[in-house]
Parts: sequence; structure tokens; C-alpha cells
Amino acid sequence: MEKWTALLQDGKFVRQKCYLEEIEGEIQITCAGMPKTCYEFVEWEKFKKGFTCGGKLHVGDYDIHCINRDGHGTESLKEAVQNSCNVALMSIAEMIGSDEFSKYQDIFGFGDTTGIDLPSEAVGLLYSKENLDPTSLATNSFGQNYNCTMIQMASAFSSLINGGNYYQPYLV
Repeated sequence: MEKWTALLQDGKFVRQKCYLEEIEGEIQITCAGMPKTCYEFVEWEKFKKGFTCGGKLHVGDYDIHCINRDGHGTESLKEAVQNSCNVALMSIAEMIGSDEFSKYQDIFGFGDTTGIDLPSEAVGLLYSKENLDPTSLATNSFGQNYNCTMIQMASAFSSLINGGNYYQPYLV
């Protein structure tokens, strides 16, 4: 089944295939990955201590910078989210590990279709846990280096709001 729209051209309606960006398009989710990483962290109750952000974290062969290259200093999980702190998120991902990180990507519906009642839904682009090296895990923690559809992102955020319960999206 294809989605079509009617356009007016020279006084006549012309049918043209529509591209549904929300369903067929993939985006790199950047900061949208932050709530998922934080949920994983809270779920495992590993946030007793704060984080120290010096502006970058050396992971693998790379220095991966925070949004604030001077660093945020010591911060709580709440402050790390408020500051959009990449260093804190990379630290969380390192504590959780690639197995748990991959498990939560699956739980939140990334890397698979949502089952929404629309055609041509894309699945996104994820690292498998076998290919999630320390550097990829670090950058994935704050939403870079993988893609999802906008409907996957909306469904994942809805899961956070619904206490971690994932519900299949539907058009109403």
C-alpha cells in the first residue's frame, strides 16, 4: 500500500507518491538518546555517586568532548541531563556495558519497526552488541553514531513517560 497525495497542477489534480519522513526517514538522534541512557542507569540504581566532567573523556584511541569543553565539574544525574553532559552519559554507558545498553535499545524499540499501521517503515541503523566497541558505546550513549525513525523516537519517549512500558503506536 502506498501513500499518495493530490496536487493541483495546471488546474488538474495530479497524484504523486508522498514520502513519509516520520516513518521512512532515519535520523541521528543526538540528544534524544540521553533519556534512554539515563533510564537504563536509574533502572540499575547505579547513580549513587555523581559524575565529574572535565570536558572530555578518553575512550579507545579518541578524546570525546562534552558540549562544554571546559567541563561541568561535579554534577548529579539531574544536572548531567540539564547540562547535556556527554562525559556523564559516556560514564553511564561504560558502567552499564554493551550487553545492557543493547538490551535497552531493543526494549525501547530501536532497530526494529514499531508496527505502526503505515507502509514502508524503516528500521534504523544500530550497532549489534558484538560490534559495539568502547568508542561506539560511548558515542551511542548520547545519541550519536546510530539512526532511528522519528516514530521510534516518539515511541521510546512515550515508554519513558509510561513508566518503562512500551506500547505499539497506532494512527487515530
